[in-house]
Amino acid sequence: MESLKRDNGGILILLVYVIAIVLLLGTTVMATTVMSYKMRLSNVTYVSNAYLSDAGLDEANALAILSYEQAASETIEHITEIIEGTIHSIDRINNGEKSYVLSPYREYIHPLDLTLLPDEIKIEFQSHFNQTFRDCYAGMINDFDSRIDADIKVRITRISSTTGKSAYSIESTYKAKGITRKNGVDLIIAYPQISLGDGYMFDIVHQDVSVSRSNWRVLYGQ
Repeated sequence: MESLKRDNGGILILLVYVIAIVLLLGTTVMATTVMSYKMRLSNVTYVSNAYLSDAGLDEANALAILSYEQAASETIEHITEIIEGTIHSIDRINNGEKSYVLSPYREYIHPLDLTLLPDEIKIEFQSHFNQTFRDCYAGMINDFDSRIDADIKVRITRISSTTGKSAYSIESTYKAKGITRKNGVDLIIAYPQISLGDGYMFDIVHQDVSVSRSNWRVLYGQ
């Protein structure tokens, strides 16, 4: 009888050990499953935020194209007014109605030949387009309100210029569910060119790709 009791006690202890092991394994499996789920959810959020950050760069690119078109249009009007004013001023100087020194357009007039200076017109065209584009684009970015997601933030971090083009470094940030993704790209703006012909006529030549992208990069992701 005592032997049976000892056997029952041993079985009970063994049963307790088995239950403890099963509970431990169950807890471990549950914790692993929960951790795996959180990791998958985090990865989904990270990828989603990355796409939305890139969407901000897409919108910034679209605004650059709009700014280019607006700057080109305003610059053409500006140059047209200068050429017309210069021609009128030359006629008045030749007729003795106005002196070269007092002409508001004298920087575009050859002092001896009293003819239009094409190089000065080209310089003014480039300068005006560059400044007009910069003002227009900076204003659009400062007032940026994404049509995709209001939490997308875009800003210009750097502007550099060389002959015939400018590079605008753009940064786009999106944060959701504790995860921030920040991507960047350089937008290359190729200036249009002005070609002066006979009779004070001019043509505007646009590059094949006026706004292009370069150096896409991940700036921050966590």
